[in-house]
Amino acid sequence: MKGLKGALILLLAATACSTLTVNSDWDHTVNFAALQTYAMREGTRANNPIIQDRIDRSVNQTLQTRGLRMDAQNPQLLVFTHVRVSKEQQINYNTWGYGGWAGWGGWGAGGWSTTTATVSQVPVGTLIVDLVDAQRKSLVWRGTATDTITSQDQVSQENIDRAVSKMFANFPPSGPK
Repeated sequence: MKGLKGALILLLAATACSTLTVNSDWDHTVNFAALQTYAMREGTRANNPIIQDRIDRSVNQTLQTRGLRMDAQNPQLLVFTHVRVSKEQQINYNTWGYGGWAGWGGWGAGGWSTTTATVSQVPVGTLIVDLVDAQRKSLVWRGTATDTITSQDQVSQENIDRAVSKMFANFPPSGPK
């Protein structure tokens, strides 16, 4: 029981520290209810084929749970995934010292402190999923998920599934406006 409790606390701590951000946008004139089939197409692949397979599996599963079915011969939507890893600068500040004391009326001895700044490069991964109308050859929906990558564990199937699920949370969008 103690081990289970520790694992749960670790899981919650890891989830709480996540910097995952997702966004989506779409063509508001498209009737997504009329689109029922899709086919995967090659976009910008991940450098690691295992990670690309995880992404493809997650996107396929998510689209199918949203009511679409794969049809490689006559798709209404073409699905492109794009993976990008970049480096962003992160600055961490650390201040330490002695605060001193305040005497009568707020006057008194002051303290001292020092601040140091540490600059590091942090890898940031971005997954972009584009849905293109196969007939019109135009982009109708785009979702993005971005997160810092602190270890190889962050590109696990579970984390990719979580990112894709959040990205498609409001898919399909409601009818045309």
